[in-house]
Amino acid sequence: MDQNCMGNAAPRRAGLNRSMNILSKKNLAMARTWYAYNGIGLARDSGSYIYSPVPPLCTAGWDLCAVYAEYSGSLPASISNNLRLYIAAGRVTGLPQPQTPPGSKKFVYMKP
Repeated sequence: MDQNCMGNAAPRRAGLNRSMNILSKKNLAMARTWYAYNGIGLARDSGSYIYSPVPPLCTAGWDLCAVYAEYSGSLPASISNNLRLYIAAGRVTGLPQPQTPPGSKKFVYMKP
């Protein structure tokens, strides 16, 4: 009877491990980090940003400072449509974005 229990547990553990690996890879793929805008290219192009190992010190102003984008090495994977909307809103308001709901995680910072 003990062998049957052990025999049945191993496949379940293997399935659990496989599920955990899939979840870990999914979380890794969605990891985000800060990228500083280089001020040269278009804000919508991922090539206009460089990886920042530290969070930005800038917060508000009329020029784009940094974005919190999907990690992909030295350049962001892409500048999503949401980030583009936040960038546009930041350029209009001069404030970090998004502003709503209050207390929400900021994905775009501006600078003077």
